[in-house]
Amino acid sequence: MDIHYDAIIIGAGMAGLTAARKIAEAGKKVAVLSRGLGTTNMSTGAIDLLGYAQNKLVLNPEDEIRNLIRTSPKHPYAILGNGDDKKALEIVKDSIKDFLKITNMAYVGDTAQNIVLSNYFGTYRPSCIIPLTMRHGNLLELTDAKLMAVGVRGYAEFNAKFFAKSLHYVVNSFLRQTTTNEVVPKEITIPSLGKDKDITSIEIAEALDTEEAFSRFLEQLKELITEVDVDAVVVPAILGYKNWVKNHTILEKELGVPVFECLSLPPSVPGQRLQQILENAANDIGVEIHRGLQVLSAHIENNECKTLETVSDIYRQTFKADVYVLASGSFIAEGLYFDGNKFYEPVFNLPVHRDNRNNFSERRLESGNHRIAFAGIQVNQAMKPIAQNGDVLTNLFAAGSILANYDYISEKSGLGVALTTGYLAGVNANNSL
Repeated sequence: MDIHYDAIIIGAGMAGLTAARKIAEAGKKVAVLSRGLGTTNMSTGAIDLLGYAQNKLVLNPEDEIRNLIRTSPKHPYAILGNGDDKKALEIVKDSIKDFLKITNMAYVGDTAQNIVLSNYFGTYRPSCIIPLTMRHGNLLELTDAKLMAVGVRGYAEFNAKFFAKSLHYVVNSFLRQTTTNEVVPKEITIPSLGKDKDITSIEIAEALDTEEAFSRFLEQLKELITEVDVDAVVVPAILGYKNWVKNHTILEKELGVPVFECLSLPPSVPGQRLQQILENAANDIGVEIHRGLQVLSAHIENNECKTLETVSDIYRQTFKADVYVLASGSFIAEGLYFDGNKFYEPVFNLPVHRDNRNNFSERRLESGNHRIAFAGIQVNQAMKPIAQNGDVLTNLFAAGSILANYDYISEKSGLGVALTTGYLAGVNANNSL
């Protein structure tokens, strides 16, 4: 039996849920189809707009996006404004303002300034729109600061001693804008977990959502603060799932110094928080999220998608809509495939654009940006994918990492491109209804 919607989005990550929400805000009936949680769930939880350009650290994303649009006219940021850097930046700012609104002040940031954050290895990563719990972690502002790095006994992913040594070396050797005099490693316990080894960040976050575990956590930090005079405290990304903003506020008030989480490894608690923010915002306005569905194929007539065929275990189902948004991700999310000989997009059979000068089957590893990262679906200025015959599918839009002509890994632009292109695809799809 056909299920009919105004719009169907394939993919439940940043791009897909942003597009779904923008369409649903206009009162449309929207469904999101997804096999799983999506790669946003595994991300750092911070939104990288543009972290590197020409292999150099970007401090002002707006300026570098302007330069990128001029030098790379096929980049997704250039497509946003159809080559007009002023228009593109307006869309970037509008999409970020729209995102910040749904977070209820749980995220902060400015498109004119990147924030350089530390990760679990004590190295650094530039980002733009970040969780509130990381706002005091800008390494460029910690001039002559003495930090306390606090790990959790049994949580092997974050080693406070290694982090302290690495961060001190990295900051002084590579980030020459600042010097950190000392990083003091400390360790606490989470007694309520009932074990002291093989603890995961997920278990700690769940525990710290409870009043008992958080109170003991706070008590131990207070004891450490009295022992060592520090300017700020850095902890792994563990401050809770539901109560992370509240817990962070209490910590800073009670300890009297800035406290910040650092960027984590998958499985990422901040990534899961971000996923929940996106899903809650979509659910609040009536978006239906169907998880556990694999989209097998699309039925297309006269350059128009009519229906989608899906499967869940062995149960097949047909979905029908007036417009569709393809936000199924790149190779990691299996929105695109490369079988060693050819690239393909499995649902709409869209051509995958790539650099034909490179033999991917023979050159799997190479220095610099690997050209396979630039492979993806080409779209026009309306975010409509270009089909095999060179035409566009009239009621299909695309967004996120499935798009061609950019390397989100080396650029550090993944969630930024996903957010901005998902926003525009949603607006354009809604306007076509």
